Amino acid sequence: MERQNPYANPSVSSENHNSLSEIMDSVNELESLYTDEYDFDVAYTTPELFRKQTAAEAPVSPAPAAPRAESYPAPSAAPSAAVAAALDTSAPVPQRPAVPEQPVQEDDPEQFAKNAQEQYADSGTFLNYDGSREYRSFDAAMPDAPSEGWYHYSDESDQDDATGSFDDYDDYEEDAYYDDEEEPPKHRGLKIFGKVVLAVLTFFSVCYLTFIYSDNLYISRLRNMYINTAMTTLSHKYLATAIIPGDIIDELLIRQWESESIMQSGGSDWGNVDVGALPTLDQEVTTDSSASDPNAGNDSPEVSAVDADAESGPQYGSEEERIFYEYFYELDYASASAYFKKNPQALANGWYYVDINEAGLSDSGTSILTTKGDQVLAINARQGILLIRINIGSSRGVMAICKDPERLSLRAASTLGDIGQTAGKICEANDGILSITGSAFMDDGTGNGGQISGLAVCNGTTYGDRLGGTDKRLELRTDNKMYIVNSTDSVDPNTRDACEFRPALIMDGTIAVDENCGWTSPNPRAVLGQTDKLEVMMVVVEGRFLDSPGCSVVKVAELMQDYGCVQALNLDGGTSAIMYYNGEYITRCSNTDLPGGRTLPSAWVYLKK
Repeated sequence: MERQNPYANPSVSSENHNSLSEIMDSVNELESLYTDEYDFDVAYTTPELFRKQTAAEAPVSPAPAAPRAESYPAPSAAPSAAVAAALDTSAPVPQRPAVPEQPVQEDDPEQFAKNAQEQYADSGTFLNYDGSREYRSFDAAMPDAPSEGWYHYSDESDQDDATGSFDDYDDYEEDAYYDDEEEPPKHRGLKIFGKVVLAVLTFFSVCYLTFIYSDNLYISRLRNMYINTAMTTLSHKYLATAIIPGDIIDELLIRQWESESIMQSGGSDWGNVDVGALPTLDQEVTTDSSASDPNAGNDSPEVSAVDADAESGPQYGSEEERIFYEYFYELDYASASAYFKKNPQALANGWYYVDINEAGLSDSGTSILTTKGDQVLAINARQGILLIRINIGSSRGVMAICKDPERLSLRAASTLGDIGQTAGKICEANDGILSITGSAFMDDGTGNGGQISGLAVCNGTTYGDRLGGTDKRLELRTDNKMYIVNSTDSVDPNTRDACEFRPALIMDGTIAVDENCGWTSPNPRAVLGQTDKLEVMMVVVEGRFLDSPGCSVVKVAELMQDYGCVQALNLDGGTSAIMYYNGEYITRCSNTDLPGGRTLPSAWVYLKK
């Protein structure tokens, strides 16, 4: 529409009138040029027509749009001089990017859609000449375009109340998001969940198959330990049989049976053991100056230290000191003498009455070491007891070395037949100072220790019946020696105390177990043994704790042999494994709800002197 000259007023001078008229003509001419360059007023068409246009060698101009209510004069071929002067020729007029011609095959809808998107990529909100705004989208150029035409127009509902602007969005993207072919979010979530479950099941399946069938040394040991732990229980064998194939369990049990059959063939007789002797440390000490003063005879009032000359050995300050260190030959002289120098009160009553006790669960032990480098927890010279902290792998325990085997006895619970008693109660009831677990007991999962499993001889009284099979029996006879025999054998008439269990760990100085014995899983352990000097050895290893998982019986046997043990039998471990000394428990029960351990039918008690 040609704009009317508002300044066509007779009162205006002719000169000014002519200038204003020229300006208005220039403006009309510019509008005409702009309309020709960016003409979006294209008639409605269809995808079929679009294909024909794009497939032709020269693009076919669309049909002219319906005329508007107001018409504009046809633009001139070139702007007038006045218009060119008004234009800023230094700033180029924005040009629509040229779309290269790409032949589209009728049977290639993907290429057709791609060309349509490239050619009609200017969807958006546009300003009309009358000041209104409308949204124009070229998504109708896609092969699935609606039949009503090229454009979709925004309406007043798209206008932002705050800014007055129109939302500029792409209908095609929104339509694609809600495409009927797209899965609803709920279904996608179920699909993701299913994939996660499948991945987890696959992972555990691979782990299971590796655990069951791998020949890797560490994995096979772990598998064997798991099977052994489950199969040695009375009521929890299903933990192995439910998830592990029977042929694998049978193969392991056969190897164990073969190993135990070899052990079954023999026993101990002390024939190859050279029995040593200990000095006497039980003589009554008089109250003379040499007895009351442990440093009597020394030039210095302090306890002597090791002589600088290694060949001369320790320089004892008195005969009592020499006998003390020969009696407790397991002690490292340097660390022990340093301890006594720092703690002279320990020698207040003389060497024969040294009584050091730092073995409690809340105690940290002494600074005294053994010749093997282990920490000493307690020394009771009068009672002939040495307590040592042992460490087997990441597990800890206590080894008690008792110098007088004559004071060791298996004592039954006073309530035997109905219910058992804890090791501490049995110890106190029999005037003992040290005790550990004794006989095993019948247990269906709710056992209370009232019934002895196997045969037991408690201070000359026999209880129960022989277990037979591959079980062993430890007999403490009147010669104060421990003998390990088969459970099927008759009890020797000189036996004063005895209990049955398995396996035998050491017989006549030789370790009798190996990795196939079936007792190699990490568990709490309790072992009774004897050295070549007839000293009694009691060992308890804590287990089923994060800081002490337990150990194999093979490791216990190796440690005891290192301290001179020549006979040893594995006792009932697990929750029953516990040690009691001088009025308190010095090892932890694997069941923290039972600080005193399970009730037992009997306990090995080291009697007070």
